[in-house]
Amino acid sequence: MAQKPDYEDLGEKITELRKKPLGAGSAEKALHAMEERYRRLIEAVTDYVFTVRLKYGQPVETIHAPSCISVTGYSPEDFVSDPYLWLMMVHEEDRLKIQEYTRQILSGQDLPPIEHRIIRKDGVVRWVSNTTLLHRDPQGNLVSYDGLVRDITKRKHAEEALVRSEKRYRIIFESTGTATIISDEDMTILMANSEFESLSGFLRGEVEGKKRWTEFVAKEDMESLKEYHRSRHIDPNLVPGKHEFRFIDRKGNVRNILATVSIIPETKDGVASFMDITDLKQAEEERALRQKLEGVLEMAGAACHELNQPLTTITGYSELLMDGMDEKTSIYEKLKIIHEAVRHLGQITRKIMNINKYETIDYVNAKIIDIDKASRDD
Repeated sequence: MAQKPDYEDLGEKITELRKKPLGAGSAEKALHAMEERYRRLIEAVTDYVFTVRLKYGQPVETIHAPSCISVTGYSPEDFVSDPYLWLMMVHEEDRLKIQEYTRQILSGQDLPPIEHRIIRKDGVVRWVSNTTLLHRDPQGNLVSYDGLVRDITKRKHAEEALVRSEKRYRIIFESTGTATIISDEDMTILMANSEFESLSGFLRGEVEGKKRWTEFVAKEDMESLKEYHRSRHIDPNLVPGKHEFRFIDRKGNVRNILATVSIIPETKDGVASFMDITDLKQAEEERALRQKLEGVLEMAGAACHELNQPLTTITGYSELLMDGMDEKTSIYEKLKIIHEAVRHLGQITRKIMNINKYETIDYVNAKIIDIDKASRDD
């Protein structure tokens, strides 16, 4: 790869061009083009080198490469005329940090690169990275050091934008109003919000990177959810975006959940939000029971209406037949049994008419209405 021309190389080319015996018009155009190219290339330079020479551990001379002007806006002559310019151009909030860094360098410590802000001559704030290389004499004494100053403004702005984006993302993630997780293809939970903490009973530090979402799924729903997961990573359109399952929390409580799941674009990670619909499911079950009860009451009312008339007839005729009959005869005893049975049927019909709730008992592989409990006023 060809080496990028530096400040001095470009200057020499311009000087050579000035000396070429060209026509006035051609020379002026060529010179103008070269100077324009020179200006653009200088503006594209993003780093420069400076050297600090020491005597008895103290700086005695600092030399800045000509390319310093592209990063700082100041020329080497500006730095020579003002020995403290290198510090004064540092952003005020970073100045103490740079002073301490310089003190440690002068004491002979090898330090990693340091990042800080500078204010260019035109007032624009830039981020730079300063990397130092120490030079020592045979006795190990520090005699000079070089510094590479690199403009990292674009990178810092990208990092700051990423931090802002992640902050916004976290705020949205926390403010969904439902328990939400992000998991990888292996079903490991990567992120969980505070609502998921409340739903599961686990702190996010106990969940993130440590648990799979399958650990919260009821056994009966496990295979169907795993199949959804496999199919979703093949083609998200193969499975519904919303589905219900039973969620097991830390204490073993079972909750009915409506899950909304999707794959994050350009990744294999999935995001899932869980809405607790337990109360809604209970309300639906209660509504279904009420509907059953209404059906039972309607059927019971019709049945009782149809039964009451013949029961009244049987009761009346049995009493007429028994009236004046010798109680010791077998016919009387049979009529009495009939009368008692009819009276008992009357009690049953009255209980049926008083049914006010849905209560059942097990009876020969089925459930039947518990008339006593269903008609009792609790």
